[in-house]
Amino acid sequence: MRNPAESQDETPDQPQKVYTYQDPSHDDPDVIFEPPRLTRYDKARAKLTGLLAKRDALAANPALSDKDAQRIVKLNLSIDLAEKAVKRAQDAHQQRLDEIDRWRAGEGADEYNAKRRAKRRTVRAHPNADLSNLSEAEKAQYEKDRRSDANWFKRQRDKSVSEDIITAAYAVRIHEREAKRAAKAQADDAEAEMRANPIYGRY
Repeated sequence: MRNPAESQDETPDQPQKVYTYQDPSHDDPDVIFEPPRLTRYDKARAKLTGLLAKRDALAANPALSDKDAQRIVKLNLSIDLAEKAVKRAQDAHQQRLDEIDRWRAGEGADEYNAKRRAKRRTVRAHPNADLSNLSEAEKAQYEKDRRSDANWFKRQRDKSVSEDIITAAYAVRIHEREAKRAAKAQADDAEAEMRANPIYGRY
């Protein structure tokens, strides 16, 4: 007879339960899988594989037409470019740049955009200026400079140039522009003075 003092949970004859983990099934409608993220290498390799398959299929035809031969020549050129793209995609520096781009476009988008906006406010090329004392020609020149500088800033940032370098380069840009205009104004004044001379053009 079983001793009542013994634990009722003790069942030595009962096998111990074993819990196993089962991977989620792609057939389960309640499971959402993230689409695979293709890298630059994946895309370049897939393109190269497709081009090689097309060329091999054409080359395997014993009755190769002139048109197909021309296609093979064009495919060979495309394959050469695709192979170079695969090689670039394997470069460690390029892979690092791709990771940065993915971060900027994904989870780091808010942080990255906030920093860009803050830096643009700091390094603003043309702050709100008082143009009331300028002539119409000077206002037109100011607007032309503003558009030119905005495009220049965009080109520098598209090339991932640091803001410190952009600020220094912009100061040089302004200095060179003003020096060029001062030299032109001086030359124009000298020419006007010569034209005002009564004997100008006689010789």
